[in-house]
Amino acid sequence: MCWAFWQSDRLHRVLEYMNVAHELCALLGMDFVQIIADVHPSLVDSNGGQPKSISNDTIARLAKTIHSLREEKKLHLQKVWMLPNL
Repeated sequence: MCWAFWQSDRLHRVLEYMNVAHELCALLGMDFVQIIADVHPSLVDSNGGQPKSISNDTIARLAKTIHSLREEKKLHLQKVWMLPNL
């Protein structure tokens, strides 16, 4: 696989994960900037609009963050479903 394609694929994956995290944070009322800064500071402090860190570790931490946000969303939905029973 050529280096440019590999980098482009990784950048695309990071940007996709960030978009998903942004949507989940907006839905949950969470601070997207802080959540992403906790993954890697360069993701929010990137000049030119593109993240600086697209390492395996950053991608893995973004995936873990999205998983945690999805779990938080499930908990919120469960609470909402239980409200009529109270």
